[in-house]
Amino acid sequence: MKPLKPHLFKAVLNWIVENDWTPYILVRPRKEVICPTSAIVDGNIVLNISANSIRAFIMDEESIEFNTKFAGKDEIICIPMANILAIYSKETALGMAFEEDEPEEPVKQKPNLRVVH
Repeated sequence: MKPLKPHLFKAVLNWIVENDWTPYILVRPRKEVICPTSAIVDGNIVLNISANSIRAFIMDEESIEFNTKFAGKDEIICIPMANILAIYSKETALGMAFEEDEPEEPVKQKPNLRVVH
């Protein structure tokens, strides 16, 4: 089954843009997130993902990626869907929060042991 989160994210993003609001995302920056560490506040990062603020936006079921500027410097931002905690409008705070995805642990199988006489 395909994941639901990317579809919800895209729907809310489109809704925010159609209302001429500014889309912001709240991200939990773990090691797999590529973003400037200077933008991290209280363990999270808030990013403006409006068309005026970013370039080359790419989204798939696994992640979003775009180019933007931080402190006048070009940056490539890459965020796995699992690390996106919310998408909302700057103007109204309306949007959607997501549960933080935990990294999947491999399924532990019982050992295949038998008694030998």
